[in-house]
Amino acid sequence: MKRRYLTNIVLLIIVILLFWQWRSLSPQVALPDVIAPEIDPDAVKQIRIERADKADVNLTRYDDRWQIEAPFNAPANANRIKFLLNIVTTPFSAKFSIHNQDLATLGLTAPFVRVNLDGALFSFGDVEPLSGQRYLQYQEDVYVFNDTISPLLTANANGLIENHLLFEEPTMTALNLPFRQSDSQLDQQRLTIQASDGTWQSSTVSASVASQLGQAWQNASAIQVNFIDTTSLDASQPIQFHFSDNTSLAAFAHLSSQGLRIFIPERRLQYYFPSRAALALFPALAPTESD
Repeated sequence: MKRRYLTNIVLLIIVILLFWQWRSLSPQVALPDVIAPEIDPDAVKQIRIERADKADVNLTRYDDRWQIEAPFNAPANANRIKFLLNIVTTPFSAKFSIHNQDLATLGLTAPFVRVNLDGALFSFGDVEPLSGQRYLQYQEDVYVFNDTISPLLTANANGLIENHLLFEEPTMTALNLPFRQSDSQLDQQRLTIQASDGTWQSSTVSASVASQLGQAWQNASAIQVNFIDTTSLDASQPIQFHFSDNTSLAAFAHLSSQGLRIFIPERRLQYYFPSRAALALFPALAPTESD
């Protein structure tokens, strides 16, 4: 019995040694070197974008959402912020110390854009002539990398605004809006749709049309959003949203052959949609008997 026990122990040791040897001989996949592996993108709380020819942009994370706080106040697009934060996990093709380097020749004495992530500063310099890759200074080193991020950083701050119209709002429970007179004009006649037990209803249009309208507005996403320093918009039809927390939101819509604009005074944001979006967002006015 004792001999069998010892035999089992020896066999177990042999198996462990063979497994260890196999692991040591197996090829290891080398992970690419990245610019700032010590920074966790999901832990970043503050972002500051400094541009040479535009106002700085400040962003703050609140729980699971980002907010633009300068040069204006607006909800930020989470996907674009995630793309911006990719700078810390971007691979590089070359790296060298800033010491004994003429940073002016690399465009790094006056970088055209800088990004500050919770105090960690990334400076964007010129493009390397042969490879087309960009010089980036981080701490005491210069990195050469394939730059896909700087176009977002240098664009107008409006490009960072969240595109979804009702992005942060509670569940919509009612909506008052105008009919659509034509493909390029809204009418003054109005209708109201209401949600009851998860179903959209209206005394003016069918249940299927009411359902389509409710879903279309809940999912409405603009192709462009601009901050506008005004609280009114001329020649527009009012829209009123009501939500499950008993709050409401006023908006104004203007439809033309050039497109659909929806302005929300409370946010000072104007949302731009193609004209065809109005087909889903506004019901067609029923023709009269004289028509």
